[in-house]
Amino acid sequence: MKAIQTNVFPILNLGDLEASYRLLPIRGLEKDQPEYFLNCQALIRKLSYSLSSPVTIIDEADRPCLVLRSGTLIPPSPFRLVRTSVYFDSPSEERKLDFRSRQAADLTIGSRFLQFMLQEPIGQSVALWQPGSGKPFFEKTSAERFGPFVRYPGFSVRVVETLDAGLAVRVDVTRKVTSAEPLPMHMNRDQFRRWKGHSCVYHFGHKWYEIQLHAFSQLNVSEERFVENGREWQLLENIVERSRKPIPPELAALMHDASVLKYQSNRGESRSAPAGLSSLCALD
Repeated sequence: MKAIQTNVFPILNLGDLEASYRLLPIRGLEKDQPEYFLNCQALIRKLSYSLSSPVTIIDEADRPCLVLRSGTLIPPSPFRLVRTSVYFDSPSEERKLDFRSRQAADLTIGSRFLQFMLQEPIGQSVALWQPGSGKPFFEKTSAERFGPFVRYPGFSVRVVETLDAGLAVRVDVTRKVTSAEPLPMHMNRDQFRRWKGHSCVYHFGHKWYEIQLHAFSQLNVSEERFVENGREWQLLENIVERSRKPIPPELAALMHDASVLKYQSNRGESRSAPAGLSSLCALD
């Protein structure tokens, strides 16, 4: 995957944008810790994913503070990180964010909040797919086939600071090459060894994303079950239920005894995917 063109577009209506936030002082996250920056990034990544909301960290009064958009749930405390646990103190009063401010903290918060504002509507399009949160978007219908491979044109969108300390949208044009054919719909454990550890594009209905295969299930898509939000699901039933209608042809054609592969979610949880829908193996 290689970026081939970049365009930067200054945001001209920052004064029209509104947002508010709260600060939660963090205890247990110290700058003299060897893992300080690693833990900051892990905290931002994990909480952004679990809360489905923009999260960042700034310094205030010489201590790190978690920034949460107003209305976001307060994360659990303590929160486990590398070689430490952190605690979140009571949140501050709600504060208004000035997107025109040139203060470092306001630029950090503003760029993070705007990044989420951009990502959310783009991610809802069924014409696009995204390997993972924060990754580029790729066009499904503009893909070109070259023998056993498919090349998807795509783009990434980032909110960045400009030279005059303003904010802009940077668009990087890119592409991704994958294999054209799906994994076998039926396979055994010995056959799976060929694919173990490989990255694949999982077609979860109309939503596609990248997974890394780590295990083979002895159960098929009709037998594989799990509990989510207090309800027991059959794997195939869950995919059909959660897919936007009409469901894609490849899901409609999935056999009820298709093999099941295992991967890990962003939270480190074991998840299941039908082999016949793990159809495009990424070739990075």
